[in-house]
Formats: sequence, C-alpha cells, structure tokens
Amino acid sequence: MIKVPFRPLVATLFVLGELTYLICFAASAIWTRAIDMRGLFSAIFPGFSGFDAASLLIGLVWVAVYALYAAAVITWTWNFVAARSEPAPR
Repeated sequence: MIKVPFRPLVATLFVLGELTYLICFAASAIWTRAIDMRGLFSAIFPGFSGFDAASLLIGLVWVAVYALYAAAVITWTWNFVAARSEPAPR
C-alpha cells in the first residue's frame, strides 16, 4: 500500500476547511434569517460568540487545529495499516 505523507494532507485539509468556514461564515453573516450558523459555530469552536472579527479569527484558528488533528490521525492510522498489510519478503 502507498503511505500517506503528512504535510500534503495537512495542507489539503487546512485549505478545504478554511475555505468552507469562510464561505459558511460569510453566507450566515449576509443571510442571517435563512442561514443561521451561530449555534453550530458556538458548539464546535470554543470562544465563538457571534459574527465579529474576533469570532472570525477564533473560527479560523480552530479549523486549523482540527485540520492538523485530522491529518495526524488519518496519516498515522493509514500508515500503520499499510505497514502491516504489505506482504512479507521471502
């Protein structure tokens, strides 16, 4: 099996997470009645209080932390299994 490199996975999850967060934050700030993400953001980002600059920064930091954690778990698990599923040399 192919081993998963850590840095490209972190970069991918970071960019995807940050862009998704920014889109959701902007959509929820613009269309507050149709899309209200305050409850969700408050639940998954400790310290998030509303749609202001501090909360935007808090969310960006937490998304980066979650991307780093997810990449570490995925990389370690995949590489652990990949190393044990390769056929033994004869």
